[in-house]
Amino acid sequence: MTQNPQLLQLVQCQPKCLSIEDELDVSPLNLGMIVAYYGISYVTVKIYIFSLKERTKLCRLLEVVSSPTKFENIPIRRHEEVRCRCRYDRLPIKLEASAHFKTFLLLQIHFSRIALPPDLVTDHEVI
Repeated sequence: MTQNPQLLQLVQCQPKCLSIEDELDVSPLNLGMIVAYYGISYVTVKIYIFSLKERTKLCRLLEVVSSPTKFENIPIRRHEEVRCRCRYDRLPIKLEASAHFKTFLLLQIHFSRIALPPDLVTDHEVI
């Protein structure tokens, strides 16, 4: 029996997420299960696969992890701007101007184990 071209294209578009077994059965791989559980876009997974390596430095890791388009819609509210800047100035890794600034900031605060003010906790939980 020959393989379905649409199925092959699906597997090729989602690298390391799915596998075809016995030309008929589709099985999720570890990344496929993570994508399904957390609702991550396969485009985001491709970016992670190609951008993150064993020797990736923390700065690059934070940039890549905070870069998905779903994080562009996390706003910096007027009252948060001063609090975000104050915390950002205390963090070791800086980021050039970016639409993902708040995500970058919240991830770095999380990894640095710095306490968040109550008004940033909700955005932190979204990320």
